[in-house]
Amino acid sequence: FERRSVATLSGGQQQRVALARALAPAPRVLLLDEPLGSLDRRLRDRLLDDLAELFAALTVTALYVTHDQAEAFALGDRVAVVRAGRIVQEGTPDELWSNPADEDVARFLGLANVRDGAVIRPEAIRVHVAENGDGVVTEAVRQGPLVRVTVELDDGETLVAAVADLEHPRPGDRVTVEIEEAG
Repeated sequence: FERRSVATLSGGQQQRVALARALAPAPRVLLLDEPLGSLDRRLRDRLLDDLAELFAALTVTALYVTHDQAEAFALGDRVAVVRAGRIVQEGTPDELWSNPADEDVARFLGLANVRDGAVIRPEAIRVHVAENGDGVVTEAVRQGPLVRVTVELDDGETLVAAVADLEHPRPGDRVTVEIEEAG
């Protein structure tokens, strides 16, 4: 591909060329602004793996800007959540996931469950089909290996659970809800 015009390359190939050009002068800091934003999901996932390998092999600091939490968590040793131009929380992906700074950060990370000021992670919620349950499933959306199950509780509150089972509650099912204690 050495002699081909960049315009004739695929999106993924163009992104690789751009990255190679940025790395060629051996910078001390690499700045990447939404580098995978214009690519389809399959290509993004492939290039995300390539970037993870590259970052692990290089001794360069990379500042990677993205609106995609999965990308940030996959690539970042440290992750910062920015709101209105200010860092509102910074830490490892595990630190952010387990202890978001506020409700807004929790919701940004996909932690939609906030009860009495406490964040409840979707994976800490178990739902089981039961005739005399606590609420009704309003939505069940597959997101790769997990299904995001939204439950409208009888008291009007809404909870979102992450279910890994192939057999999972469906919209309209009445369910019981169990919440694991934080540990």
